[in-house]
Amino acid sequence: MRKSITLVLRLFLAVNIFLCTNIVPAQNVGIGTNTPHASAKLEVTSTNSGFLPPRMTQAQRNAISNPVAGLIVWCSDCGTGGELSVFNGTDWAAANFTGNVSGGTIPLAPTNLQATVSSPLQYAGLSWTDISTNESGYKIERKTDSGFYAPLAQVGSNVTGYNDSSINQSSTYFYRVYAYNNSGNSAQYSNEVQVITLAAPTVFTANISSISNTSANSGGDVINSGGATVTVRGICWSTVPNPTIALVTKTINGGGIGTYVSNLNGLTPNSVYYVRAYASNTVGTSYGQELSFTTTNNSVTNLPSVNIGTQIWSSKNLDVPTYRNGDPIPQVTDPTQWASLTTGAWCWYNNDSATYGSIYGRLYNWYAVNDPRGLAPQGWHVPNEAEWNKLVKYLDAAADTICQDCSQSSIAGGAMKSTVGWNSPNTGATNSVGFTGLPGGIRGIDASFGNIGVLGVWWSKTEADSTAGFCRLLTNDSSSLFRFIAKKTIGFSLRVVKD
Repeated sequence: MRKSITLVLRLFLAVNIFLCTNIVPAQNVGIGTNTPHASAKLEVTSTNSGFLPPRMTQAQRNAISNPVAGLIVWCSDCGTGGELSVFNGTDWAAANFTGNVSGGTIPLAPTNLQATVSSPLQYAGLSWTDISTNESGYKIERKTDSGFYAPLAQVGSNVTGYNDSSINQSSTYFYRVYAYNNSGNSAQYSNEVQVITLAAPTVFTANISSISNTSANSGGDVINSGGATVTVRGICWSTVPNPTIALVTKTINGGGIGTYVSNLNGLTPNSVYYVRAYASNTVGTSYGQELSFTTTNNSVTNLPSVNIGTQIWSSKNLDVPTYRNGDPIPQVTDPTQWASLTTGAWCWYNNDSATYGSIYGRLYNWYAVNDPRGLAPQGWHVPNEAEWNKLVKYLDAAADTICQDCSQSSIAGGAMKSTVGWNSPNTGATNSVGFTGLPGGIRGIDASFGNIGVLGVWWSKTEADSTAGFCRLLTNDSSSLFRFIAKKTIGFSLRVVKD
């Protein structure tokens, strides 16, 4: 008996497995009916219940990945009290109905939606045609960066316009509008409109060139109009940073995009100027990057000089802030920056122009002395070793022109030193040749200042090696002229020789 029951159970289980794996689904499915309509894949029949689609917020609806056209959800915070949303293949739209329904007649969609942008840029102005008499108000939507529309604002009935003040320059926006009634029923959407907002132009400042005592050249390049006509462009300049078009010191170089050349005139010699290109359209004015330069020093044309043998030497230390072509030589006051330089620079002794500038001139590193743009004024040049040796040989026929880090002559220094301005004892000073050497001090390897009144040191143009150059030195307690090799980063005085 027990074996018979076991066989029956096994047979029952086998039949059920067969049925579960071989039943073909029906072509139509009915819930509440055994005879679903042939045109319906799913028919729900009920006299006391309804069909309930998924319910979610607008944010949750918009987060659905890759929705298919025809997908339906109930959007709980859309419209005035929620609405049935259908994805139409591009956007989520309200499922609209026509005719009379509970809650009043569905309002008609607004027509002829248009948009303009104020100038200068303040807002995007929307307008539409009011063709409905039963709307309670309008809702304005703007497309988000994710590609879905989101509510922007709500306005009342008999209103056919709206200003969106939350726009940015150089941006693209899409809008649509629909009407709704008191029961929350909404119309179809209006047409979609696109707004491309404007921006101020984009302009770059051209490099400064042809720098002289009182003039220079610059200009600009307008590479983008911002979407509106560039009405005026040029450059503006000042002796203080960030010049603007409010200044009278500006040029006007027509309008439009592209490059242009500007001339700066009426400048003050030996002065630092700041320059910016500008361009204006209906949105506003924009500026290029700020550049600076220093006008040349017209006093170098009257550089005091003295004839020594067959040479003409300057009888005063050089005091210029620019190279011969007008390019500025950087003034570097920071000691850490100075000590690490491999390019030209100058400074005042102790960074104090009022006390030392007019007497001793400027201190230069060797990189400035040997810059290919030329440190010496027009008609002059920095002396090399051959020219320094020619001078010392004129002063002392027995001078040593071969030794290094040595005294070349025990008498030449006295003939070159000023009789005033040195600390005591100012040994052997006669200034018999009018060189008028003064003790301008140095800026050392660690960028510290020292030896004012004690040492006068002048660069030679000749390089000793990749890190050092030759120089000449006078001291307050000797009549000798010394020849040394010094690191290129050190700051010394400079004399020049007539071409």
